[in-house]
Amino acid sequence: MNFASLLGGLRSAVAIAVSPRVFLPFAALLYVILSVHAIDRSIRDPKGRADFVSGDSMHYVAIAGDFAKGNLSMDYVQRRPHRQPLYPAALAPVIHFRGQDFFWMAAVSLVFSTAGFLLLYAAILHLQRSPVVAAIVGTLYLGDKFLFAEVTRHFLTEPLHILLMIGIIYVVLLWLRERKAWQLPAAATLIGLDYLVRPNGLFVAISLVAALGLREVLHSIRARDFRTPLQQWPVYAASVLLFALVTVPSWLPRLRDYGSPFYHGYLSNYLWVDSYAEGHQGQRFAKYTWRDYTSTHTLGDAVQRTAHGVWNVCFAIPWSVNYKLHAMFLLAVVGALLALARGPSEYRWLLLFGAIQLLPLIWTNLPNPTMRVPYAATLPFELFFAALPLTLVVSLAWKFSPSSARSRSDSLRTAFESNTVLP
Repeated sequence: MNFASLLGGLRSAVAIAVSPRVFLPFAALLYVILSVHAIDRSIRDPKGRADFVSGDSMHYVAIAGDFAKGNLSMDYVQRRPHRQPLYPAALAPVIHFRGQDFFWMAAVSLVFSTAGFLLLYAAILHLQRSPVVAAIVGTLYLGDKFLFAEVTRHFLTEPLHILLMIGIIYVVLLWLRERKAWQLPAAATLIGLDYLVRPNGLFVAISLVAALGLREVLHSIRARDFRTPLQQWPVYAASVLLFALVTVPSWLPRLRDYGSPFYHGYLSNYLWVDSYAEGHQGQRFAKYTWRDYTSTHTLGDAVQRTAHGVWNVCFAIPWSVNYKLHAMFLLAVVGALLALARGPSEYRWLLLFGAIQLLPLIWTNLPNPTMRVPYAATLPFELFFAALPLTLVVSLAWKFSPSSARSRSDSLRTAFESNTVLP
């Protein structure tokens, strides 16, 4: 057996292993088995059980308990206006039928994280046309230490948020590429759901509006055509309407109890203070405003604070989470640079969208130095950008494979740009 035959056989074996019919069910089942084992181990350990309901988890479980008893008045907003209802609503059926059964409550997050893997795989396969790339990116997702810990040790919103953000990014990329009428309203609906998971969803909505709005203005100026964007007003109107309708469970009780649909209690303190102790002043009302910050800080202080946040949110935290394997972060950085240098253009706008939605987290990182919220905001974007250099490598490997036919070399040269199907 010569080398070419051996290489051809190896490539065939890899193609079978990463095919959707083989890789997808095998990887999902293995992930579920490992997660169930970790959940069971955490529950059996007294410290592990305590961790499940420590910190913010206590609030979500308490709200879910109210829902499970039939209290759908959203009166929790009077005590905890900084919480959102969707994750507790997902826990409520478990509590209603089984009580506070930690295993089945944790299984809710496991369902979300597994669904996130399936959606991510489908999205990357569709966008990059490569089962190899989809399998690698899917493996990076499944191997992420942060997500695994959130699923198996806590009752928190991150698995649901990451699932929704994967869907949001996928649909936004489709809209930027295809501009089909259903895509932007679908993105708005998913963003509305994400806002029902955590207040940061409002940043996501504002960031997408800013990025897409800038894109439309620049394209209109370049083409000297302002009619086309204006003709799409029904799509924009439908998107705004869907976002408003989906988020009714959030803004209506806040409007009722506080007179403001987007009131989230003390969270805005973190915009204007320098420490967690100053910002964490009770649950219902904010104490500080921009006037407090500007009266006690200089422009240099603001610049230094921003630099601190950029370093932590964009580099230090993503780098340190998977401390033994930095592959996802490094691939994402290379992918972002590739997008800027050569495209595809939709990924440049995705990068702007992701950067804008990080700005509030960058600014508040000094007084609220948690890694959980910033990392959950960067992880979904990292996964999509990591696919770009992987696609380029796979296309080059396929192009220069000894068993490739010479007649395919021209078509494979443009595989990365044209999304030609790759192994």
